[in-house]
Amino acid sequence: MVKGYALGGGGINIPFIQSLSKYDMFTLPAIFQLLPHSGTIRVFDENLKPLKIDIYNPETWEKYGWAVYDDPKFSKEFTIQEQAQAKAYFRVVLSRAKRFHQALDANINAKSAVPIYLLGSECKPTLDGMVIYRDEKFRWRTLFDADEFKRSDGTKVSGKELKELLFVKGDGVVTQRSFLTSTLTGAKPRKDGFQTALLAQHVSFACGVHNELLSNAEVQNRLFIDLVSK
Repeated sequence: MVKGYALGGGGINIPFIQSLSKYDMFTLPAIFQLLPHSGTIRVFDENLKPLKIDIYNPETWEKYGWAVYDDPKFSKEFTIQEQAQAKAYFRVVLSRAKRFHQALDANINAKSAVPIYLLGSECKPTLDGMVIYRDEKFRWRTLFDADEFKRSDGTKVSGKELKELLFVKGDGVVTQRSFLTSTLTGAKPRKDGFQTALLAQHVSFACGVHNELLSNAEVQNRLFIDLVSK
């Protein structure tokens, strides 16, 4: 949402499948519903200490330079009428996203008539946090990767430190804790050691990346042989 997204991966545009710019992302209300569940976002300051922010407050986005309407190129991407409505639209989609997450917390421990099986991946380093810091010119910067950086006083933070801090188990896109719904209010430990809000009958993992899981042979065997046979 801040940098855009390459559908083909690696920042390469494939014919007829173009990368989504941050301007494209801004126009998709459902994208905002993918923001971290309220209160579970992991943010760190330049000293790698936890930093509390409200991701659903538009002032947060404006403060740290994430708001797309503050970008110099914004006026070239939207009409004058769209520009005039941008801030109001942004407040609405953030508010709806917040209420969407609140709805996910409702009746999470209610029994379902449909059996629930969780089958995911936890073998790929997956981004689960960000660092917000001021550079040497005292400008706000946001780091979404394990790239070394300099603090405002000029001291360096290594990529190794950042990788250990920002990346966790997952499928390269979805973290294990998000997959297990352990970020929902009321998530409880299970007998198998996992913490989840869903009353899943079975939790298991195969090794694969997010967009290839359905074609993964191990996943298909679990789906069509192990689970169907039950």
